[in-house]
Formats: sequence, C-alpha cells, structure tokens
Amino acid sequence: MSEKDASVRVLLNSLISTGCTVDITLYNIVIDGYAKSGYIEEALGLFRGVMESGVAPNVATFNSLIYGYCKTQNIAEARKVLDAIKSYGLVQNFINFFINH
Repeated sequence: MSEKDASVRVLLNSLISTGCTVDITLYNIVIDGYAKSGYIEEALGLFRGVMESGVAPNVATFNSLIYGYCKTQNIAEARKVLDAIKSYGLVQNFINFFINH
C-alpha cells in the first residue's frame, strides 16, 4: 500500500477516534480509492468495519467493491457482491446492470 493510501486510513481512524460522525459518503471515498488502486483486501476490510459500525452501505459502496474485484480479475467474488446488493434492500443501478449482463 502506498504512503498516501496509508495516510488516508490514518486520517479516517483519527476522525472516528475523536468522535466525528463518519457517514457512508466518506467511507465510500476511501473504499473506492482502495478498490481503484487494486487494494481489494483493504477495501473489503473497511467495508466490514462499516458494517460493524452500523453505518448502512449504499449502491456506491457495492459498486466500488465490484470494481475492485473485477480489477483484480476475481469475477466470482464480484458476482457475489452483485448478488448481495438485494439482500441489503438496495436496488441495482445502471452500473450493476452492465456488470451483470
């Protein structure tokens, strides 16, 4: 992981530890950055942290994970994430449609 990516995680952890409210938009920015950089394990770890914190993911969260899995050529896991969208009560969007077909 690059120094820049590690710094982002340190900043996010600092916000959380000081009691700042961190919403899904901020989490999505970091998850998306990890996914686009090819750090799918870090993206997935942060996603798990989001779930543990009680913050609800949205379609953008899943799109980033799908992208990350596709980038690392793990299509089977990308498809599992795609299938999980419905279990969270979310509706697939335009991006999901093209991944699915």
